[in-house]
Amino acid sequence: MGGVSYRNRSCLCLSTFIDKQAGINRFTLVPFTFHFQEPSCILLQSLLFLFGVCFIFILTTLSLGLFISTISRTQQQAMMTAIFFMMPAMLLSGIFSPIENMPKIIQYITILNPLKYFARAVRGILLKGNDFLILWPQVLALAIFGISAIILSSLRFKKHLE
Repeated sequence: MGGVSYRNRSCLCLSTFIDKQAGINRFTLVPFTFHFQEPSCILLQSLLFLFGVCFIFILTTLSLGLFISTISRTQQQAMMTAIFFMMPAMLLSGIFSPIENMPKIIQYITILNPLKYFARAVRGILLKGNDFLILWPQVLALAIFGISAIILSSLRFKKHLE
């Protein structure tokens, strides 16, 4: 095999097992052992890319929370608004049911859901082994959501001097 030596590695990991029965996706954590013959730097690149996507998603959700807090007048109102935003975001993200099976109008609404792009990116990294060259549209959409939410919240933010 030329000058490159590969070692067999055995890793125990928790993966998402998707069971499709009667059109319902059930996600279960299943421990399994797999053997692979590839450089460990590829696995490290996948983990770093996953951490980078998670970091962008965390910044996006924090900026959306900041935007919600600029809209709300009280803490209770902010909490109710966040719940009102989170439930549809989770249900319409494609995690629990495929977006392709939803009505067309709902499919267009899911374009405005950052969790949809995060779920697709994480699924692509963990299950398919995709890299940035394939997942750049999802990462770009997450970054656009984060930047636009920060800009909107900073425009709405008003300082009151007492």
